[in-house]
This record gives sequence, C-alpha cells and structure tokens, in this order.
Amino acid sequence: MLREDIHRGIMERVTRELWKEREKTPSDVVPILHKLISAYSDMEEIVGGLRVLLRQEYLDRKDFEAATAIMLGEIERRPKEPVLLVDLAAQLHWYEGKFEEAVAVATRAVPLTDKAQAYRRHARAVLLRSASELGDVKLVRKCLREIIELGELRDDWDVDKEEDLLERAQKLGIEKDLLDRYQAFLDTN
Repeated sequence: MLREDIHRGIMERVTRELWKEREKTPSDVVPILHKLISAYSDMEEIVGGLRVLLRQEYLDRKDFEAATAIMLGEIERRPKEPVLLVDLAAQLHWYEGKFEEAVAVATRAVPLTDKAQAYRRHARAVLLRSASELGDVKLVRKCLREIIELGELRDDWDVDKEEDLLERAQKLGIEKDLLDRYQAFLDTN
C-alpha cells in the first residue's frame, strides 16, 4: 500500500509538472514528455507511464513509426506484460489498418494473456476484428468460440463483452449456432 501511495504521489507531481510546462508551450507536449522521461529515468514505473502518454501523443499526430518504436521498447523491457502486445495489435488495427500485422501480434499475445490470466478476451477480440477485416472465417470462428469458452472473467483484467464482434461474424456468414451461442454469452449478466 505504501508503494502505491508513493507511486500515486509521484505521478500527481509529474502530472502537475507536465501541465505547468504545457501551459508555457501549449502546442507541443512531446518535448515536455521527453524532458520528464529524462528527469525521472531512475523511476521506471513513472517513466513507463510517461512513455504511454508520449505514445498516445504520437498516435494522435499519426506518427505511427514513433508510437510503434515506443511500444516495441516497452515490450522489450517488459516481455511478460501481455497488454503491451494487445495494445500494439490494437494500434495496428485501429490506427494503421495493418490487419495482417495486427493478427500476427495478437496471435503472439494470446498465449501470454492466458498465462497471465489477464486481457484474454481483449486479445481475442482484437484478433477477431483484424481477422474479420482479412475475411479469415476460420480464425473468426476460433476466436468467437474461445471468447465464449472463457465465459465471465470476474477476476480478470479485461474488456467488457463486445457486440461488434457479433456483427463482424454475421457479415462473414458464420454459422447461426455459433452466433446464437455468442448472443447468449452477451445476454448473460
């Protein structure tokens, strides 16, 4: 608990510094984030949070190469963190429209999410979305079945049930039985 309080206090201080600096130069937060990352380089948790903010700034600017470089660095620093691969796959899907690459990254993420017991449904949802864009009916079926089999994930860090997956599967002509099972899954709790 003490560590969390310290971390929260440091993040609040860093956030205040960020907004104070941003008021001076409101048009560009990227150099400010780089400055703060250097200033707090000995505090990896803080720097990791700043890198996430920096990545989002790059995504907002459509500088996907810089955003990807940040994610790849984070994945290298924390290879057992499944959410990093899931986030990269989502970036490739939503921001860049690189569905084949998103499938490859999400496929790597799935076993890590299973092992960590976290983000399991999220990884499969990103995988299903990208596979549907590629028209990969077999992979969409597989993801849908696995999501249903996971069921409710009360103790898991994950996303809520997502109705767009049903719509995507319907458009690909997935069999009615599987669609009905997913609908029943959506309707529970």
